[in-house]
Amino acid sequence: MAPLRLEYAKAWGERLGAIEARFVENPKKATDATLPPLLLMTFDDEAPSTTTTTTTTKKRCVLAYGHLDVQPAKKEDGWTTADPFVAEDVVDSKTGVRYLRGRGASDDKGPALSWLWALEAHRKLGLPCPVRLQLLFEGMEEYGSLGLPEFIFAEAAKGRDGWLDEVDYVCVSDNTWVGAKTPCLTYGLRGMAYFELQVSGGTLDLHSGTHGGAVASEPLMDLVHLMASLVDPPAGPGVGDESSMTTNGAATVTQQPTTTTNGVAKAKEDPPVVMVVPPPTTTTNGVVKGPRYKPLHERIRIKGILDDVAPVTPAERDKYAAIDFDVDAYRDAGLGGAATLPGADKTELLMSRWRFPTLSVHGIEGAFAEPGAKTVVPGTVKGKFSMRLVPNMTPSGTEAKVRAHVESVFEALGSRNTMKLTCLHAGPSWVSETDHPNYVAGANATRRVHGVEPNLTREGGSIPLANWLEDATKVNVLLLPTGAADDAHHAQNEKYNVTNLVNGIKVLGTYLHEIAKLEGPRPSKCRCAPEPFDVTIVGAFARGFRCFCEI
Repeated sequence: MAPLRLEYAKAWGERLGAIEARFVENPKKATDATLPPLLLMTFDDEAPSTTTTTTTTKKRCVLAYGHLDVQPAKKEDGWTTADPFVAEDVVDSKTGVRYLRGRGASDDKGPALSWLWALEAHRKLGLPCPVRLQLLFEGMEEYGSLGLPEFIFAEAAKGRDGWLDEVDYVCVSDNTWVGAKTPCLTYGLRGMAYFELQVSGGTLDLHSGTHGGAVASEPLMDLVHLMASLVDPPAGPGVGDESSMTTNGAATVTQQPTTTTNGVAKAKEDPPVVMVVPPPTTTTNGVVKGPRYKPLHERIRIKGILDDVAPVTPAERDKYAAIDFDVDAYRDAGLGGAATLPGADKTELLMSRWRFPTLSVHGIEGAFAEPGAKTVVPGTVKGKFSMRLVPNMTPSGTEAKVRAHVESVFEALGSRNTMKLTCLHAGPSWVSETDHPNYVAGANATRRVHGVEPNLTREGGSIPLANWLEDATKVNVLLLPTGAADDAHHAQNEKYNVTNLVNGIKVLGTYLHEIAKLEGPRPSKCRCAPEPFDVTIVGAFARGFRCFCEI
């Protein structure tokens, strides 16, 4: 049985005259019977009522994606609403801003259902939908979109018999603006590689009083050494500087421990002792300042990790300069000034969030983490950390470098424990073309509704769907967010401004009309092999033809 939220959307689509509204069994249901189905809906006002899913239409076809599942939420987590799953219509007493508060308001029920509201507006105005619109809704996005990539690639492999064959453009509204005022189009996402680092000693946990001191190397201590070796503190030397490690911003040196026998010093087999040296400081007009802080990507200690990062071009840097983004407001928005990169300007801060790789430590499984005091030496512990990947980093190349690093560090510890690194899941980054007609249509729609030039932004997070759809369909994917940066996705008191909701419906509806204005062959029907520009054809170079059927 489909979840009520999917049943609700299906019934709404049928009332709006969908020529197709059906559930498709999740491709992974054989391994997990609880997985919800996928919902497919098609709207084509030119097609007869007997139209099938593979009937060719002259209209351009847009595939829009949304998810109707949400993150968990409990009132005791800090929600001010009586029930996080019942939307409240709220007016902020200080700003006068009206918004809907509740889990999923902005991520992603509001934006996803806005496609149906846009269609409903067409019906009430007596206007035909200007394009063929296919909606793909799922209920497992917050849990990894289980089964969705299998469906997408299976349908693409069917060619003209597949549900995706008509698709010319893809539009996804599942992220937010970079601020709270200026709308944006998103053209890039970081990828991710998530790792589990396991250190095992004995088969049982031990009493630290009874056995402490007899254990040559405790697994948790080894794991802490390994995890701490991944990234330097803010004032550390960082990647490429192998001369020293750092402790709390202080440079360190090593000293080989020794023992003495009859007054003769002898080297011990134990690991070297780390000696802390005070951190370097800077001065301005004689005033002593703190240590120089480096962005996180410069502090990653994994050898060669930055070798594959694509260089920043002048044109790319110009895009960042044009973004409407308030650094001070970002620092004050619950992050705290000390939590953000000190001294970074707008471009540096945004590039650190979107453009460069990061490494974050998430937790340790198997270690004591409850309130109170438990004196135990864990027998096995697992550290969880991840890296965000950027062009041209690959998941396999990143895993190989991480593995080489932790193996080298573990060997240097001289531990009797065992270590195992597992990459739990990984996906590449994604970058699109902002001059593509799909983005031009999105920008035109945004200007018409909001009256301003949209920001062209990237995001630090990962949306694997963008890669799946682009790889499978070979057509352009546009990320067209409608929510504001302060909507608190995944956090307490998630909200969706009513102004964003209304304007979001207008933008999505206008975007469909901008797509309908595009000229030339439909991308789904262009079967030409890529050809170089023929400069002998008048206007070819200026227009940037991708194939000869566009001429």
